[in-house]
Amino acid sequence: MRMRSITRYLHTQLKLMVNPAKSKVAPLSECSFLGFTIKGKKIRWTAKALANFTKIKHLLALGVSLKTAIQHGVSSKSYWHMARTPAVQQALSNAWLKAQGLVSVKDPWCKAQGYTT
Repeated sequence: MRMRSITRYLHTQLKLMVNPAKSKVAPLSECSFLGFTIKGKKIRWTAKALANFTKIKHLLALGVSLKTAIQHGVSSKSYWHMARTPAVQQALSNAWLKAQGLVSVKDPWCKAQGYTT
């Protein structure tokens, strides 16, 4: 009933065609549009849209919290410019770099200068 009246209004008053296969009448919390949904008074990304961000995927795989990964992953900065952000600093810690087989330049330099680490 409600769908029929909305479709009639859109068609007669606004001269818009409605595709019934793609249209539905549902509570706002169950609907999404272009990867966004409305929860209360806030607009949120859908889980499917978040999964498509490769920067976010990579940061989550490296152990960064979801909130931090989203904050930095949706940035328009390139990977080079993101290198000094807290998310990347947390993800690529010295322990992680050492586990990847990379040698720290700090240790040999400190040893050559006579410093103790």
